[in-house]
Amino acid sequence: TVPGVYVPQVGDAVAYLPAGHDAAVASGALAEANGRGAPATAWARGGVRVGEAGNALAPPALGPAEPCAVLSLSFDLDLAANMPARDAGLTHAVVRLALARDPDWTFSLTLPHPALGGADFLVPAALFEGSAAARWAVGDRVAVWFAADDASGGGDDGDAPDPATPAGRFYGGVIREDSRVPSPAALAAAGGDIASANVAEVAADPWAAGGLWGRFRVAWDGEEEEGEVSPWELWPPGTTLAAARGLLGPALAPYARGAAADAVASALGDPRFALFAYTPTVERWEPGPGSAAARRDPRSPTDPPRPVAYTAAIPLPFSLADVGARLAAGYYRQAAAFCADTDLIAANAADFNGVVSDVAAVAADLAGRLKAAVLGGGEDGGGEEEDEGEARAPPPPPAFFPRRARTAIGRRRRRSEG
Repeated sequence: TVPGVYVPQVGDAVAYLPAGHDAAVASGALAEANGRGAPATAWARGGVRVGEAGNALAPPALGPAEPCAVLSLSFDLDLAANMPARDAGLTHAVVRLALARDPDWTFSLTLPHPALGGADFLVPAALFEGSAAARWAVGDRVAVWFAADDASGGGDDGDAPDPATPAGRFYGGVIREDSRVPSPAALAAAGGDIASANVAEVAADPWAAGGLWGRFRVAWDGEEEEGEVSPWELWPPGTTLAAARGLLGPALAPYARGAAADAVASALGDPRFALFAYTPTVERWEPGPGSAAARRDPRSPTDPPRPVAYTAAIPLPFSLADVGARLAAGYYRQAAAFCADTDLIAANAADFNGVVSDVAAVAADLAGRLKAAVLGGGEDGGGEEEDEGEARAPPPPPAFFPRRARTAIGRRRRRSEG
């Protein structure tokens, strides 16, 4: 995880910004991501979707920033886009969130495709709240993280990109405008001083303050264009990547990380799980009869079965090597996220081979073993002395939201582009 590139994980506490979601829809990022137009927010109460089974309850009104928990992540292929000319479908993700103030209320959101900028409207709760304490003012110098393809100019002090993350860097600029308008009550309490009223109102309750999305206009060093940036995207000049990561969320406990690494290493050495060691390539395989992958074939159901590219049938291929790579990189923030990835391996096996297939049964056994090692790890987790090399992770994991996803800031760099 790097600043400005939030990768949702199961179990995360997040801030959902409806204004940012609206901006993603207006920009076309969501429509382009799944080819189905702007998706509606799908609400449910106690597991029952609103409007179904006699559920006539109206969804609650959302605040300017809504504290939520990430309950699940699912992935799907958009078969409507460029089908059947291409072998690999365009994958999009759906995140299910629960309101912190009433967890029985949940809603699902389709996330923009990574190539179109990622989910700018979801922010780690710790980062969102921490940004409320920063008292930025017009004229202040700031730093914003950009991915490599956006970080084309000099940084705040002209230094080279951070060697720990060659895919991006901090980019310098100066705040030229604060667009937030304080409430009349806050303005009166501050004696008419707009800057002081903004500071007090946001600090008192950043979740209800409003006006934070794209609040600041920043003039970038060495460029004529200016961009609209939100408070949680701003960092003091000279901020290091390590310091920034401290506000991006928790980290998987050392004993759990050690237990997970040991379990992955054991599975990689077990012949029963050899099929799941590495992510299948674009080689064509025949889906199992009645599997979800077979049902995705857009042809007539009377046509005979045919081999398909695994990557064209499974939205997000995943393997033990991918889990190991994420462990080695310190990717997981909590055990729930690790368990979700192991469940994804099992779900993919059932999806491609059929729920009652032998392959699905072995994959389910694998997922159960990996989850038991972490959830029941305790003293067996290896503590601080885990050997991270045991994770055996040759390739990097498939990028759900790769670092280049910060292109969303690139789109906001120019005010004329919205």
